[in-house]
Amino acid sequence: MVAIGGGAAAAFTGLGAVLVVGGGLLVVFLAANRRYLAIGLVLAMFVTRPVAEIGPASVRPEIVVGAAALISILGDIVQRRKIPGFQLNLFLVIYLWIAYLAVVSILHSVDVGKSISTLAWMAVCATAAFWISVNPDLTGLIVRSAVWVNLTVALAAIFLYGLSNLSGYSIGAQSDPAYGGYAVYVLSIEANILAGLVCIWSVVCIADPLRQFSSRLRIATLFIAPVAILATHTRSALVAFVLALVILGIARGKIIASAAFVGIVSWIGLSIATRYDPGLAKFATGLDFSGGTEIVRYTSWKIAWSDISSSTENFVFGSGFNSYGQRHLDPTVPDIARPSYLGNLPLQLLYDGGIITLLVVSIVVFAVWRRAGSVIGFGVATAISVAYMTISIGTSVLWLLETWMLVGLAAANGWRGDSGRKSGNNNPGRKAAT
Repeated sequence: MVAIGGGAAAAFTGLGAVLVVGGGLLVVFLAANRRYLAIGLVLAMFVTRPVAEIGPASVRPEIVVGAAALISILGDIVQRRKIPGFQLNLFLVIYLWIAYLAVVSILHSVDVGKSISTLAWMAVCATAAFWISVNPDLTGLIVRSAVWVNLTVALAAIFLYGLSNLSGYSIGAQSDPAYGGYAVYVLSIEANILAGLVCIWSVVCIADPLRQFSSRLRIATLFIAPVAILATHTRSALVAFVLALVILGIARGKIIASAAFVGIVSWIGLSIATRYDPGLAKFATGLDFSGGTEIVRYTSWKIAWSDISSSTENFVFGSGFNSYGQRHLDPTVPDIARPSYLGNLPLQLLYDGGIITLLVVSIVVFAVWRRAGSVIGFGVATAISVAYMTISIGTSVLWLLETWMLVGLAAANGWRGDSGRKSGNNNPGRKAAT
C-alpha cells in the first residue's frame, strides 16, 4: 500500500477549482452539522480509494471530514467550551508524538516531502479521533452507522467477487498476482484494508457493546463476515475474526460455538470455492515462508530489522515516518521503481520512530484500552484490540481513519446512545463532554 496516490485524479485545472470550492463548502457544512459529520467520518473510513489530485496535494474523503472535525474543534475552543482532561492530555501526547516524528523525518528520511505528507494525513485522522472523543453522545450513531455500512460493503464484496469470477470482468476487485483469482476491495485502497474493516466492525456488531443490534443482525453478520473476508483473499483478517470470537466467548463465560462454526463453514466453503478460485487455496495451506506473499513479507521484515539494528540512533530515534519504501524497492515488480511496503505495524513503529515511538504508542494503547474496557467491558475491548493487532502484523493502516476511528471511540468520555437527540441539534454531546 502506498501512502499517497492512486484512484481517480482531477486532471484539469477547472475541475480542480470546482473540487476545491465544493470541498470547502462541504467542510463548512459538516463542521456546522455534527450528526452529518459523524456519518461522514464513517463513510470516509470505507471509501479510501477515490482520490483527487489538486496541485501537489492528494485529497481523499477522510481528509475532507478530518478538516471539518478540525474546524469544529477550533470552534469549540473559540467558544471556550471545556474539553475533558483525559482527552486533552491523551491527544496532547499524540500530537507531540506526531511532531517528534516530523523532526525525525526531517533529519533522517530520504524523501522528506513524502514522509511529511503522509504524517500530515495521519494528523488529520488523529484530529478526527479527537473530535469523536469529545462528542460522546455521537458514539451510538457512529457505531450504528459503521455496522450497517460494514454489512452493506460486505454484501457488495461478496456480489462483486462472484461477478468477477463468473464474468472475468472485475469491478471493485483486482487480480491476485501471487495466488490467482480475484481479491475484492470495493471502495477501499486495497483488498486487505477492506478485510480489516469487515473483520473489526463485524466483531463490534457481534459483541454489541451498546446493545443496539438485534440477534438476527448479529447472526447474519456471523455468516456474512467470513465469506466477505474470503473474497478479499486476506488470511490475517480471517484469523483475527476467529480469535476475536474466541475471546468474546471466554469473556462472556462460554466458549462460543460461533468460532468453531466460522472455522467449519470456512473450511467447507474453501473446499468448494478453491475449485473455482485458485487464490483461496492459500487459506487451506496455511503459512508458507518459502514462497508466496509470506516470503516477501518475511524478507521485508529482515531487511527492516537490519536497518534498525545498524545503529543505536536508528534503534532509539527511528529513521523517518513511512520511510522504509524510500530506501527499498518492491521486489515483486523488479521492472518498476515502486517503493516497498513494510506492513508490520509494531516493526513499522520501531523503524519510523525508534524505541521512543514504540513506548509512546504502547502507553496510548493501554490508556484507551483501559478506558474503553471500563465502559464496554474488558472482554470486548480486548477482542477488538487483538483483532486489530492480528490484522496489523500483515497490513499496517496506521495513518488511515480506520485506525483513528477506534482510538476516538475508545477515548470517548463514556459511550452514550443518541436516540434521544433531535436531528436539528448541531451541538450534541457537549454537555456530557464537560
